[in-house]
Amino acid sequence: MLQYVFMPNVVIQNCGRDVNIPDTSGWSPLHLACHDGTSESVQLLISSKYCDVNLLDLHSASPLHNCVFANRPDLIKKLIEAGANPNCQDKSKRAPLHYAIERGYTECAHMLQKSNTPLKGKTLLHNLRNL
Repeated sequence: MLQYVFMPNVVIQNCGRDVNIPDTSGWSPLHLACHDGTSESVQLLISSKYCDVNLLDLHSASPLHNCVFANRPDLIKKLIEAGANPNCQDKSKRAPLHYAIERGYTECAHMLQKSNTPLKGKTLLHNLRNL
């Protein structure tokens, strides 16, 4: 799986439509690139017309969740611009913004907040109360 980070162009060229094939943990090449990769590798993957920016892993975490876990506001911006849903929730019912605030990743939280999308009709304070 590590080759996804270092050689996403090979994944795209060799897999075509199957660029979303997950590994045993449910991580797609984009999940891995968002967690451990470079801005260039993420950009290359999301530029593929077959790349699903909202694909969920086995814990229902999206690539956007992985951007937060890696404290990568630059990648959050790229994914949101590519159509990622900032309100997607994992199995714990937590959106990326929840994790950004919990971990003190203020730049990530700001980038997610700028997307101006409510969390199921509630404010962030309503949702944080349940953490």
